[in-house]
Amino acid sequence: MRVLLFIAGSLSLVLGVLGAFLPLLPTTPFVLLTAGCYARASPRAHAWLRNNRFFGPICRSGEEGRYLPPRAKAVAITVTLLSFGATIIFALELWWLRLIVGALGVAVLTWLFRLPTQPPDRRPDQANASA
Repeated sequence: MRVLLFIAGSLSLVLGVLGAFLPLLPTTPFVLLTAGCYARASPRAHAWLRNNRFFGPICRSGEEGRYLPPRAKAVAITVTLLSFGATIIFALELWWLRLIVGALGVAVLTWLFRLPTQPPDRRPDQANASA
């Protein structure tokens, strides 16, 4: 079972990395899924992910308090706007397809805006200290 969880986590991480560059593919949920899989499969891989420069803040905030660091939230919103906008403007010709992709973009942006931003007085490494 540990091997299957490690494989699933690794595939999820690949999708998360691709999501940073491809429209309609989110990064954060895949990184959080990777963290969950790695936590059960390999403490070493989980520690690597939590301490990773790119994925660590997402991982720690997701595991410790469901806060998104302000910079990660700003980047996610910007990339989402750019990728959905470019897809709608440059890649799609049918009006109804543009409408569907636009609605998906609005849904993703709504989810991102509703995610709590990490308060300035609470760092991810202090989340468990206050509990």
